[in-house]
Amino acid sequence: MRLKKLLSVVMAVAVLTAILPLKAFMTFAELVSYSGTCGDDLTWEFDPSSATLTISGTGNMDGYLSNYMNAPWYPHCKDIEAIIIGAGVIGIGTDAFYGCTRLTSISIPSGVQHIGSGILEDCNNLESITVDKGNLVYHSTGNCLIKTATNVLIAGCKNSIIPTDGSVCLIEYDAFSGCTGLTSITMPDSVTSIGGGAFEGCTGLTSITIPDSVTAIGYKAFSDCTGLTSINIPDSVISVGGSAFDNTAWYNNQPEGLVYAGKVAYEYKGTCPSRIIIKEGARYIRPELFLNCTDLVSVTMPHSVMAIGDGAFKSCEKLTSITIPDSVISIGADAFRDCAGLTSATIGNSVTSIGHSAFYGCASLTSITIPNHAVSIGDSAFENCSDLKSVKMGNSIISIGSHAFYNCVKLASIVIPDSVVEIGCSAFEETKYYNDKNNWENGALYICRHLIRINSDIVCGNYVIKYGTKSIAYAACGSFPSNPYFYPELT
Repeated sequence: MRLKKLLSVVMAVAVLTAILPLKAFMTFAELVSYSGTCGDDLTWEFDPSSATLTISGTGNMDGYLSNYMNAPWYPHCKDIEAIIIGAGVIGIGTDAFYGCTRLTSISIPSGVQHIGSGILEDCNNLESITVDKGNLVYHSTGNCLIKTATNVLIAGCKNSIIPTDGSVCLIEYDAFSGCTGLTSITMPDSVTSIGGGAFEGCTGLTSITIPDSVTAIGYKAFSDCTGLTSINIPDSVISVGGSAFDNTAWYNNQPEGLVYAGKVAYEYKGTCPSRIIIKEGARYIRPELFLNCTDLVSVTMPHSVMAIGDGAFKSCEKLTSITIPDSVISIGADAFRDCAGLTSATIGNSVTSIGHSAFYGCASLTSITIPNHAVSIGDSAFENCSDLKSVKMGNSIISIGSHAFYNCVKLASIVIPDSVVEIGCSAFEETKYYNDKNNWENGALYICRHLIRINSDIVCGNYVIKYGTKSIAYAACGSFPSNPYFYPELT
């Protein structure tokens, strides 16, 4: 019996050997390519003996935004120490040299006109970045790769010194990402914005001083800078992206409760309570700050808050009322989306814009007054507010977005001011006003002096629009034949 089993195993191995391709028995070195194409007219070659990657030919390099591991030389990225880019190359693809951890220097030739983002991300041993002086699009100063016309710092390295000559206004997203050797950086007062992930994973950074010129810090800008204990955030910063300081020593040392990044309400550390009081002096509520805080019942905002970020209170199902102070200028997209328990929302007099889907799905909201300073109501801003019965709009509204009040099935009272010049598709469809046949006249629906819809099943031929009509909603004619209406000059 044992002999039969042994013979069976031997025979099985023999069969597998016969049917498996030769590649199955090749070594890694034999399987991996050392040359190939990386663009329509570009080729690449990696020489293991010199640890050099050479890009030759003419034209644009492929980009690898969806997956940096698709770069054909990626199997060698941990071995690449030098990169030679040929004079005919005019474009370097996104994430082209991501993770080349042994790369120490790179030189960009004069012909390069386009460089994708993240080309040197996680190249943590990079020491030198140079651009040929004949390049008309990019230049290098202080080991920083800079797009000249837009003053954008595209990439840096552990030896970078950001120039103080005003040539850098924006630090691009992922510019220093994964640069673990970077221990300090000084930002000049020409910098106004720090992009998402700009310093993510710079574990050697211990302190950072952000100049008064900076107004915006992007998503994950300093996340995973585990050694960062000191952050000076000026009052000028009015926008901070989510996770901007997550997993830094600075954030980890903050006590539980609402954490502020300068004047920005940044993160709630710990379990979100039922009541939140935002401290006086806070100017901005960052996007998604209280997202899914399902126990949150009430929020008190001071009169210093100027903006409510996208999704700031999204899906706070138990939030019953909100008073937005007169200091607030903008309400972000999805700010109160799906706050199903919200019965009352008072919008301050200074609000100029209500973002798309800002109050989408607030099924318990019964009425809304939009102040006189507001000029725009975003797409789907109040869509599916099933208990909404009345809307009062200020006299400065210019545009009402598509589906703005769609499916507000109890909305019977609507007043649109003459200031409105643009109404999006289906803005008032499936409201009680829209569905009430008594509001239609000869197959057409007007709200005040605005044509909302022409029913092509009823109206045949040309339709004469009422004199004095101020605006015609987008797609008001539906499937009506071309040139369906005639109207006098709108006044």
